[in-house]
Amino acid sequence: MAYWAFALIAAIGVFFFVRRLTACWQLTALPGIPPSYCAAKSIPASDLPAFEGAGTSSNELPSEGTAPEIEIPTWDGGSRINIVFFGLRGGEISREDCPACTDTIILLTVDPVTKTAGMLSIPRDMWVNIPGYGYNRINTAWTIGEA
Repeated sequence: MAYWAFALIAAIGVFFFVRRLTACWQLTALPGIPPSYCAAKSIPASDLPAFEGAGTSSNELPSEGTAPEIEIPTWDGGSRINIVFFGLRGGEISREDCPACTDTIILLTVDPVTKTAGMLSIPRDMWVNIPGYGYNRINTAWTIGEA
């Protein structure tokens, strides 16, 4: 019985050690900002991403305006159709951690020639480069806009 108790405690210890080691990895240059519990040393301000509109709260939503007029291309009836579905949080626009973040992103593709379709569910916490804003979770792209 003591053997199993020791094995369980050792396994839990190894788990937390490896989790912290990988989350706080600094031997190679990885993009992004490490979690707050990894802050053994402070990050110089020059290494932090610079955002346009400094001094504004990151929780503010962009002001509503009119979208520019775009010309919709005509469909030839034979080319593939790609549709993306975004599932937004309902009624929680003012959440401080991520206002208007997407909870679900599904890409649907339809090929009318072969009469086939495919779907891809994109994990909301996938770490991606959002052009002009640095690395963040994909579900923040809707809030940031034009991603």
